[in-house]
Amino acid sequence: MKKNIILAWTLLAILTVGLAAPVGAMAEDGIMPLYDYVGAIGAGLSISGSTAYCSGDVFLNRIPSSLSMTLTLQKKNGDSWDSFASWSDSVIGGTDLEMSESCTVSSGTYRVKVSISVCLTNGDYEYISEYSPESTK
Repeated sequence: MKKNIILAWTLLAILTVGLAAPVGAMAEDGIMPLYDYVGAIGAGLSISGSTAYCSGDVFLNRIPSSLSMTLTLQKKNGDSWDSFASWSDSVIGGTDLEMSESCTVSSGTYRVKVSISVCLTNGDYEYISEYSPESTK
């Protein structure tokens, strides 16, 4: 059992880093958002048995005043998404932040939302969110 848990965390970490999206990608409306500090952000979800393994990471181009991340596991409810579990972390003066959390889930469709808040050195803020692919238990 312990070997399966270690394997699940390792696989999730590899997937999350591999799925980190550059934040200069073209949006559906044809407008490319530009961020001074945020370079890439990733969200990952793996469900094994009744356990959801959630992860998020962000990599910055420059050192900010502070960086905060909220990792939210969401469960699909009809056409909307409800918060199922949430965790937060922050760092002062760091250029990256990674989180890995787990919780017990029941049957349903889930995704992870990673929300980032960067306090710039001039006092302004950058906000960005990323979602993992959906996963069904």
